[in-house]
Amino acid sequence: EPIARLFEHREIRRYRDRYGEFGRLFQRLHYEFASDRFGRESALYIGLLELLLFLCREDNEVSGSGAQGANGGMEAALHALHTQFAEPLSVAKLARLAGVGERQFHRVFRKQTGMSPVEYAQTVRINEACRLLKTSRRKIADIASAVGYQDTPFFNGLFKKITGVSPREYRRRD
Repeated sequence: EPIARLFEHREIRRYRDRYGEFGRLFQRLHYEFASDRFGRESALYIGLLELLLFLCREDNEVSGSGAQGANGGMEAALHALHTQFAEPLSVAKLARLAGVGERQFHRVFRKQTGMSPVEYAQTVRINEACRLLKTSRRKIADIASAVGYQDTPFFNGLFKKITGVSPREYRRRD
């Protein structure tokens, strides 16, 4: 229903891509559109739905019906995790970005994401490693370093724990 309301607007609307989410989503949509990969159509539908959800959330924030305070700060912390994943980000720094104390940050973060900040950061890093494994021929140790892990055996173990396969096996699959 909230997404359907987007189609009721007749005026031209402008949206700000504060964190580059729209840009990344359009890049993914273009990649899927230009490829001939299995599941292409489903990926395009999912991407379109994600785009509509972003637009719906933007409308919600602009209209003032969304909780701006803590959620706006949490959005800044999540943005930092997604853009600075290769750097060590302390919970204290993320809590400052969110504008709350560390204990409150842990509670709100887990409530919003279903994970601890460390688990979430690991997932973001492993997702980026997956992307690099599929789109580049870089060595696994280089990819581990690029996503913030200097200890390659630790990276390999964490990768397998999260994805179910080793980085080498993941690269071979398509």
